[in-house]
Amino acid sequence: MVTTKAWCLHSRPYRETSALVELFTEEYGRIAAVAKGVKRQGKRKHSVLQAFTPLQVSFMGKSDLKTLTEFEALCGAVPLQGERLFIGLYLNELLVRLLAEQYPYREIYRDYENVLMALGSDLQKENRESLLRHFEFSLLSELGYEVPFVVIDEQGDFCGDTFAVDAEYLFIAESGFRPVAVFAQDGINAQSCFRGEWLLQVAQGCYEGEAAATAKRLVRLALAPLLGDKPLQSRALFS
Repeated sequence: MVTTKAWCLHSRPYRETSALVELFTEEYGRIAAVAKGVKRQGKRKHSVLQAFTPLQVSFMGKSDLKTLTEFEALCGAVPLQGERLFIGLYLNELLVRLLAEQYPYREIYRDYENVLMALGSDLQKENRESLLRHFEFSLLSELGYEVPFVVIDEQGDFCGDTFAVDAEYLFIAESGFRPVAVFAQDGINAQSCFRGEWLLQVAQGCYEGEAAATAKRLVRLALAPLLGDKPLQSRALFS
Protein backbone atom coordinates (compact mmCIF):
# COMPACT_ATOMS: atom_id res chain seq x y z
CA MET A 1 0.00 0.00 0.00
CA VAL A 2 1.27 3.47 -0.89
CA THR A 3 0.19 6.93 0.29
CA THR A 4 0.48 10.16 -1.66
CA LYS A 5 -1.15 13.50 -2.36
CA ALA A 6 -3.63 13.56 -5.24
CA TRP A 7 -6.37 15.37 -7.12
CA CYS A 8 -9.49 13.63 -8.33
CA LEU A 9 -9.86 14.19 -12.07
CA HIS A 10 -13.06 12.22 -12.60
CA SER A 11 -15.41 10.01 -10.63
CA ARG A 12 -18.36 7.86 -11.67
CA PRO A 13 -20.55 5.19 -10.05
CA TYR A 14 -19.23 1.66 -10.08
CA ARG A 15 -21.61 -1.18 -9.32
CA GLU A 16 -24.08 -0.49 -6.53
CA THR A 17 -22.01 1.01 -3.73
CA SER A 18 -18.61 1.86 -5.19
CA ALA A 19 -17.02 4.54 -7.38
CA LEU A 20 -14.46 4.40 -10.15
CA VAL A 21 -12.07 7.37 -9.89
CA GLU A 22 -9.30 8.83 -12.00
CA LEU A 23 -6.63 10.32 -9.74
CA PHE A 24 -3.64 12.52 -10.56
CA THR A 25 -1.14 11.71 -7.83
CA GLU A 26 2.01 13.57 -6.90
CA GLU A 27 4.28 10.51 -6.79
CA TYR A 28 2.69 8.00 -9.17
CA GLY A 29 1.02 10.11 -11.85
CA ARG A 30 -2.42 9.22 -13.16
CA ILE A 31 -4.05 6.11 -11.73
CA ALA A 32 -7.48 4.53 -11.98
CA ALA A 33 -8.85 3.16 -8.71
CA VAL A 34 -11.98 1.67 -7.21
CA ALA A 35 -13.33 3.19 -4.00
CA LYS A 36 -15.20 0.15 -2.72
CA GLY A 37 -18.38 0.71 -0.72
CA VAL A 38 -17.91 4.48 -0.67
CA LYS A 39 -21.64 5.10 -1.06
CA ARG A 40 -22.30 3.17 2.14
CA GLN A 41 -19.96 5.53 4.03
CA GLY A 42 -22.32 8.48 3.66
CA LYS A 43 -22.76 11.43 1.34
CA ARG A 44 -20.09 13.50 3.10
CA LYS A 45 -17.40 10.84 2.56
CA HIS A 46 -18.49 10.25 -1.03
CA SER A 47 -18.40 13.98 -1.80
CA VAL A 48 -14.68 14.07 -0.98
CA LEU A 49 -14.02 12.21 -4.24
CA GLN A 50 -14.99 15.18 -6.38
CA ALA A 51 -12.94 17.27 -8.75
CA PHE A 52 -10.80 20.15 -7.43
CA THR A 53 -10.44 18.75 -3.89
CA PRO A 54 -6.85 18.20 -2.67
CA LEU A 55 -6.57 14.70 -1.25
CA GLN A 56 -4.35 12.38 0.73
CA VAL A 57 -4.93 8.87 -0.66
CA SER A 58 -3.71 5.35 -0.04
CA PHE A 59 -4.10 2.61 -2.61
CA MET A 60 -2.92 -0.91 -3.35
CA GLY A 61 -2.98 -3.49 -6.10
CA LYS A 62 -0.73 -4.93 -8.81
CA SER A 63 -3.14 -4.51 -11.71
CA ASP A 64 -3.75 -1.27 -13.61
CA LEU A 65 -6.97 -0.78 -11.65
CA LYS A 66 -5.99 -0.03 -8.05
CA THR A 67 -8.05 -0.29 -4.88
CA LEU A 68 -8.43 2.95 -2.96
CA THR A 69 -8.06 1.98 0.68
CA GLU A 70 -8.04 5.39 2.41
CA PHE A 71 -8.73 8.95 1.34
CA GLU A 72 -9.31 12.28 3.01
CA ALA A 73 -9.54 15.90 1.94
CA LEU A 74 -6.54 18.02 2.90
CA CYS A 75 -8.78 21.11 2.76
CA GLY A 76 -11.95 22.28 1.05
CA ALA A 77 -12.47 22.04 -2.69
CA VAL A 78 -11.15 24.89 -4.84
CA PRO A 79 -14.24 27.08 -5.47
CA LEU A 80 -14.76 27.21 -9.23
CA GLN A 81 -17.83 28.66 -10.90
CA GLY A 82 -18.83 29.83 -14.36
CA GLU A 83 -15.95 30.08 -16.81
CA ARG A 84 -13.43 29.04 -14.16
CA LEU A 85 -15.32 25.77 -13.66
CA PHE A 86 -15.24 25.03 -17.39
CA ILE A 87 -11.50 25.73 -17.48
CA GLY A 88 -10.99 23.33 -14.58
CA LEU A 89 -13.04 20.63 -16.30
CA TYR A 90 -11.05 21.21 -19.49
CA LEU A 91 -7.75 20.76 -17.62
CA ASN A 92 -9.00 17.54 -16.01
CA GLU A 93 -10.12 16.14 -19.35
CA LEU A 94 -6.77 16.97 -20.95
CA LEU A 95 -4.93 15.08 -18.22
CA VAL A 96 -7.20 12.04 -18.42
CA ARG A 97 -6.84 11.94 -22.21
CA LEU A 98 -3.12 12.68 -22.52
CA LEU A 99 -1.27 11.32 -19.48
CA ALA A 100 -0.04 7.75 -19.49
CA GLU A 101 -1.06 5.78 -16.41
CA GLN A 102 1.34 5.28 -13.52
CA TYR A 103 4.06 7.62 -14.77
CA PRO A 104 5.26 10.42 -12.45
CA TYR A 105 4.60 13.76 -14.16
CA ARG A 106 5.87 15.88 -11.27
CA GLU A 107 6.26 19.13 -13.23
CA ILE A 108 2.77 18.80 -14.71
CA TYR A 109 1.41 18.06 -11.23
CA ARG A 110 2.91 21.28 -9.86
CA ASP A 111 1.65 23.29 -12.84
CA TYR A 112 -1.84 21.84 -12.49
CA GLU A 113 -1.95 22.58 -8.77
CA ASN A 114 -0.78 26.16 -9.35
CA VAL A 115 -3.40 26.74 -12.04
CA LEU A 116 -6.21 25.46 -9.82
CA MET A 117 -5.12 27.66 -6.93
CA ALA A 118 -4.95 30.67 -9.23
CA LEU A 119 -8.38 29.92 -10.72
CA GLY A 120 -9.78 29.85 -7.21
CA SER A 121 -8.57 33.40 -6.66
CA ASP A 122 -9.94 36.63 -8.11
CA LEU A 123 -8.21 36.50 -11.49
CA GLN A 124 -9.29 38.74 -14.35
CA LYS A 125 -10.37 37.02 -17.58
CA GLU A 126 -7.19 38.06 -19.42
CA ASN A 127 -5.02 36.61 -16.68
CA ARG A 128 -7.01 33.35 -16.73
CA GLU A 129 -6.44 33.01 -20.48
CA SER A 130 -2.71 33.67 -20.07
CA LEU A 131 -2.49 31.12 -17.25
CA LEU A 132 -4.26 28.51 -19.37
CA ARG A 133 -2.02 29.06 -22.39
CA HIS A 134 1.07 28.74 -20.21
CA PHE A 135 -0.22 25.42 -18.85
CA GLU A 136 -1.06 24.07 -22.31
CA PHE A 137 2.33 24.91 -23.80
CA SER A 138 4.10 23.54 -20.73
CA LEU A 139 2.02 20.34 -20.91
CA LEU A 140 2.98 19.84 -24.56
CA SER A 141 6.63 20.34 -23.68
CA GLU A 142 6.56 17.87 -20.78
CA LEU A 143 4.88 15.26 -23.01
CA GLY A 144 7.60 15.65 -25.62
CA TYR A 145 5.58 17.68 -28.14
CA GLU A 146 6.96 21.15 -27.52
CA VAL A 147 5.98 23.77 -30.09
CA PRO A 148 9.28 24.75 -31.77
CA PHE A 149 9.27 28.48 -32.47
CA VAL A 150 11.81 28.24 -35.29
CA VAL A 151 11.72 28.94 -39.02
CA ILE A 152 12.30 25.88 -41.24
CA ASP A 153 12.91 25.44 -44.95
CA GLU A 154 11.07 23.28 -47.48
CA GLN A 155 12.96 20.19 -46.31
CA GLY A 156 11.92 20.80 -42.71
CA ASP A 157 15.39 21.84 -41.56
CA PHE A 158 16.14 24.82 -39.32
CA CYS A 159 17.33 27.58 -41.61
CA GLY A 160 18.55 30.11 -39.05
CA ASP A 161 16.06 32.81 -40.01
CA THR A 162 13.99 34.70 -37.45
CA PHE A 163 10.31 35.52 -37.77
CA ALA A 164 9.66 38.58 -39.92
CA VAL A 165 6.89 40.68 -38.37
CA ASP A 166 5.02 41.19 -41.65
CA ALA A 167 5.37 37.63 -43.01
CA GLU A 168 3.02 34.63 -42.76
CA TYR A 169 4.14 31.21 -41.55
CA LEU A 170 2.62 27.75 -41.82
CA PHE A 171 2.77 25.66 -38.63
CA ILE A 172 4.21 22.17 -39.10
CA ALA A 173 3.65 20.16 -35.91
CA GLU A 174 6.86 19.10 -34.11
CA SER A 175 8.99 20.80 -36.80
CA GLY A 176 8.45 24.56 -36.76
CA PHE A 177 7.11 27.22 -39.12
CA ARG A 178 7.63 27.47 -42.85
CA PRO A 179 7.29 30.79 -44.67
CA VAL A 180 4.06 30.68 -46.66
CA ALA A 181 5.90 32.19 -49.61
CA VAL A 182 7.67 28.88 -50.28
CA PHE A 183 4.31 27.25 -51.06
CA ALA A 184 1.72 27.76 -53.73
CA GLN A 185 -1.18 29.53 -52.06
CA ASP A 186 -3.74 26.94 -53.13
CA GLY A 187 -4.37 24.16 -50.64
CA ILE A 188 -2.93 25.93 -47.60
CA ASN A 189 -5.13 25.77 -44.50
CA ALA A 190 -5.56 29.35 -43.32
CA GLN A 191 -6.09 28.13 -39.74
CA SER A 192 -2.51 26.80 -39.74
CA CYS A 193 -1.00 30.13 -40.85
CA PHE A 194 0.28 32.74 -38.42
CA ARG A 195 1.68 36.24 -38.70
CA GLY A 196 5.30 36.56 -37.64
CA GLU A 197 4.60 39.57 -35.44
CA TRP A 198 2.31 37.55 -33.17
CA LEU A 199 4.50 34.43 -33.20
CA LEU A 200 7.37 36.50 -31.82
CA GLN A 201 5.19 37.58 -28.88
CA VAL A 202 3.82 34.09 -28.19
CA ALA A 203 7.35 32.64 -28.26
CA GLN A 204 8.23 35.08 -25.46
CA GLY A 205 5.21 34.04 -23.39
CA CYS A 206 3.14 37.14 -24.20
CA TYR A 207 -0.53 36.28 -24.62
CA GLU A 208 -2.20 39.66 -25.05
CA GLY A 209 -4.28 41.15 -27.85
CA GLU A 210 -3.72 39.47 -31.21
CA ALA A 211 -1.03 37.31 -29.65
CA ALA A 212 -3.68 35.79 -27.35
CA ALA A 213 -5.79 34.68 -30.33
CA THR A 214 -2.67 33.34 -32.04
CA ALA A 215 -1.65 31.33 -28.97
CA LYS A 216 -5.12 29.83 -28.56
CA ARG A 217 -5.32 28.74 -32.21
CA LEU A 218 -1.76 27.43 -32.19
CA VAL A 219 -2.12 25.34 -29.06
CA ARG A 220 -5.30 23.75 -30.42
CA LEU A 221 -3.43 22.71 -33.56
CA ALA A 222 -0.59 21.29 -31.46
CA LEU A 223 -2.96 19.32 -29.23
CA ALA A 224 -5.16 17.98 -32.03
CA PRO A 225 -2.92 15.04 -33.10
CA LEU A 226 -2.63 13.92 -29.47
CA LEU A 227 -6.36 14.08 -28.78
CA GLY A 228 -7.43 12.31 -31.98
CA ASP A 229 -10.89 12.50 -33.48
CA LYS A 230 -12.82 12.29 -30.21
CA PRO A 231 -13.92 15.85 -29.28
CA LEU A 232 -13.37 17.25 -25.80
CA GLN A 233 -16.60 17.18 -23.82
CA SER A 234 -15.54 20.19 -21.75
CA ARG A 235 -15.28 22.34 -24.89
CA ALA A 236 -18.80 21.32 -25.90
CA LEU A 237 -20.11 22.20 -22.44
CA PHE A 238 -18.40 25.61 -22.56
CA SER A 239 -19.87 26.33 -25.99
